[in-house]
Amino acid sequence: MTTSSKPIRSADDHRVAIAEVKRLWGSKRGTPDGDRLDALATLIDAYEAQHEPINRPDHPAPRVT
Repeated sequence: MTTSSKPIRSADDHRVAIAEVKRLWGSKRGTPDGDRLDALATLIDAYEAQHEPINRPDHPAPRVT
């Protein structure tokens, strides 16, 4: 288990983090693996919000003219 968390700054970092989440999926809350899973989920969410935004219906994409 990797215990350090670092920002996800690249597509490669993102891929590694997703692989780690898959490995940790189902870990119990409050355990070291569960804590790692929570931290990675937060980091992944932040990265994806910035680099892979999803336009929600209540926030339509800007018009390109």
